[in-house]
Amino acid sequence: MLRILAAISILTLIMMACKRTDVAKTLVETDPSLLISMQKTGCYGTCPAYLLEIFNEGKMKFKGYGHTRVDSASSQLTQEELQVLRTLISDKAFQDLEDEYIADVSDIPFTHLTFPEEKGRRKISCRGTMPDAFASVASFLSEKVESKGWIKGSNYAPKAGRELIIDVMPSASVQDILRQFETFEMQMVKKLSPGQNLYLLRCQASEDEAEEMLQVLKNTKGVKAAQWNHILKKRDQ
Repeated sequence: MLRILAAISILTLIMMACKRTDVAKTLVETDPSLLISMQKTGCYGTCPAYLLEIFNEGKMKFKGYGHTRVDSASSQLTQEELQVLRTLISDKAFQDLEDEYIADVSDIPFTHLTFPEEKGRRKISCRGTMPDAFASVASFLSEKVESKGWIKGSNYAPKAGRELIIDVMPSASVQDILRQFETFEMQMVKKLSPGQNLYLLRCQASEDEAEEMLQVLKNTKGVKAAQWNHILKKRDQ
C-alpha cells in the first residue's frame, strides 16, 4: 500500500510540474506581437504613471494610471521610427544590461522596460540615473508619449524644438550632460551609431538663446563636439 501511495504522489508531482510548464508557456505566448513595453510609476508629486506598449507592426497602446491627460489612447509608429526602436533594442549595450539599476531614493519614479527574449520575457528596472543604453530606449518611448500630448495638460501643444548632435567622450555619461541643460528641456532622441558616442538631442532654445547654449554645450566637460542637426531637403528637379 505504501508503495502505491508513493507512486501516486510521484505521479501527482510530475503532473503538477507539467501543468506549471504549460502555464509558463501560455504566459510567454499570450501576446507574441509585443515588441516592448515601458511602465512609469508615480511619485509623491504629480509624476505621470502610465503603461506604453509597442507591437511588432508599430502600433502603440497607452494606458494612463495617474496624472495623465488621457486614460487610454493608441497611435502608430512610422516604419522609420519602428526601425530606430528595433535598432536601439537590439544594440549589444542594451542587451547586456543588468536587470536592476535602483538608486536608494524613494521619491523617484521607476521606469520598467519589458521585452521578449528566447526564454520568455525580460524586465529591466531603473530608478535614478539610467545607463546610456537604457536611457536611449526610455527617451525614445517617452518622446512618443509626450509628442502625442497624452501626459500633458489639456492646453498642451507639442513644441517643434531644435535638434543637435553631440559627440560624447567615452568616459562621460550623456545623462549627466543632459541634466546640466534641464532649463532648455534637453532630451535624448536616439544614439546615432552603436559603435560611436554620437547622440541626437532635442532642446527648446529660442533664437536668442540657441548659439550661446551651443557654445556652452561645446565647452561642457565630456563633450568632444556639438552641432545643430541640419536636415537637408532634396533640390527640386
